[in-house]
Amino acid sequence: MTQERLQVWTDGACGKSNHGGWAFVIHHPRNPFITLERSGPVPNTTSQRMELTALLMALKFIVQEGKGWSQFPISVHTDSSYLKNCFTQGWHRTWVSNGWVNSKGKPVANQDLWELLIPLVAISTPKWVKVKGHRGIELNERCDQLAVAARKSLETSMKEEMGTQ
Repeated sequence: MTQERLQVWTDGACGKSNHGGWAFVIHHPRNPFITLERSGPVPNTTSQRMELTALLMALKFIVQEGKGWSQFPISVHTDSSYLKNCFTQGWHRTWVSNGWVNSKGKPVANQDLWELLIPLVAISTPKWVKVKGHRGIELNERCDQLAVAARKSLETSMKEEMGTQ
């Protein structure tokens, strides 16, 4: 029998304004009608930070609020090679052992997020699934829509605030 897994889909979006959005979608393995979607905006950020934030928020939800969801193994579906390769190729172990310096001798980007994410990944030990972004894969597209909407809502509210000043 195939092992039941929480299907976690993540994505991040960042616009020319440098404002971004993150999103995740989680499918419960025992009930196809249970799907959880979350997203949020972040000012002055990068695409990579949004990709990391999406997974961080998903894993935090599973561990802290998932009402028993952490009992299931997890499959993480991401279109971010940066995120997937960090864990599947062991970059994070090298960064930590090198004092958060990368192979080029420079500080590791997004260290603050990696430090939060690494222990959550360690306890959830996900199966990593790389998906191609913007290729019509339903839940990847849904995450993108949610992340873009979060980014746009922030941009709109900031424009409105500037207009009232």
